[in-house]
Amino acid sequence: MDSVGVDGKTVHGPLSAIIDTGTTLIIGTQSDVRKVYNNIPGAKDATSTVGPGFFTIPCSTTTIVSLSFGGTMFPISPNLFNLGQVNGAGCVGALVGNSIAANGWIIGDVFLQNVYTIFDVGNLQVGFASLK
Repeated sequence: MDSVGVDGKTVHGPLSAIIDTGTTLIIGTQSDVRKVYNNIPGAKDATSTVGPGFFTIPCSTTTIVSLSFGGTMFPISPNLFNLGQVNGAGCVGALVGNSIAANGWIIGDVFLQNVYTIFDVGNLQVGFASLK
């Protein structure tokens, strides 16, 4: 993965990544995830309300988080990045920090719903294309 961006600005990268259709969220290391949320206005650590590694974002946010592969930024729809409201404390963001991502971010369905994905097993590669 080339980078992670917020509203068109690169905030971190390059990073190793695993594309996983069996994972719902996007999972990165806690320090990497914090760098991303530090660039989302109104984002807050939600360890005490949701759980370790989670952050909340304003429910009305239009901030766009993007992942870049092969030099192309693929935006994640704010509607998909927003997992829903939690106890009046904002909405839960779909990017979560966890040590399981120490050897590479895990890119799950929250991202994959935004792109066409091709798994080329013969050449050991994954490709993406924009839905539009």
